[in-house]
Amino acid sequence: MERATTLIDLSAGPVEYRLERRGPRVVLMLHGGHMRAGLPLGEEVFADAGCTVLAVSRPGYGRTPLATGTAPDQFAAVVGELCRRLGIASLTAAVGQSAGGPTAVTLAARQPGLVERVILESPVGSSWKARSGSCPGPVDAPGRARASSSTPEPNRSPGRCSTY
Repeated sequence: MERATTLIDLSAGPVEYRLERRGPRVVLMLHGGHMRAGLPLGEEVFADAGCTVLAVSRPGYGRTPLATGTAPDQFAAVVGELCRRLGIASLTAAVGQSAGGPTAVTLAARQPGLVERVILESPVGSSWKARSGSCPGPVDAPGRARASSSTPEPNRSPGRCSTY
């Protein structure tokens, strides 16, 4: 069930968010693709533990325009500003789900005084770009070969890159 959200104007542009206050510990939810702040996903465990939940719509989703932050480092700065505006001095956790993972990691790296821990749920890599042609074997990111066995992984052809 969709929940009510708020739109705030920050220096980089508007950001849609949902803040459900429960207790002093705050958990930031950075959802993956095709999600927005009004749709709770995977938050129940934090809510049941008495944590306040802050969910944001990443750029291009919900009412947060793409121009508000076109890369994880840009949107991490926006989230830091949002926390300051909301009076949140510390995040018990930044939870990055799928495409929200790179922003969670970047936020923790750039603002370690704000983020106590990072929780990643099926995160995507921020440096993956689809390649054409052939590769020497399975890769996790450009230039980094992953250890492989003599048996190809499901959905992969030997000597051919695939996106997943």
